[in-house]
Amino acid sequence: MRNQLIISLACLSVCTYAGCTKEGKSLFIRYYHAGLEVIEVKDGELVHSWHTLKDEMVHVQSLDAYDPHVFRTALTANHVEVFKEWVNIRKILSLPSSYKTVDPNSYSAAFHSNFEIHIDGIRHKIGWNGSSDESTDRIRRAISELRSICLEIRKEKVR
Repeated sequence: MRNQLIISLACLSVCTYAGCTKEGKSLFIRYYHAGLEVIEVKDGELVHSWHTLKDEMVHVQSLDAYDPHVFRTALTANHVEVFKEWVNIRKILSLPSSYKTVDPNSYSAAFHSNFEIHIDGIRHKIGWNGSSDESTDRIRRAISELRSICLEIRKEKVR
């Protein structure tokens, strides 16, 4: 099984960088963070929704304390390739599917996050919660870069 995954990843890297994919727009990315942020790339479209705190003094445990925002746009073939490269460079498909909860009784343990990736026939899901310390470095970098890609597309489309 592990060897099949390694072979699949090697083929995926070669195909993506060579520009050959099995189905052209064969890409689905979904990042979900505790209901406060969702990034979805699907069918050539980007939908990024997020929430900002209305008032610093309100109780932040309720979604009512946040203002919702949504950005939706069609993606160009170049945008789709940027997302595919992000999956490859950040090695998203090689991340473990789940991470151990450090303290199941902590406040942050209630906040679940996940990635779901479907790329060129390969599917991978990753889940963690706010108290999963071992998820921090690679996932945080990947999320930060995913947000940056979305922000760049948003800036480009708003001009």
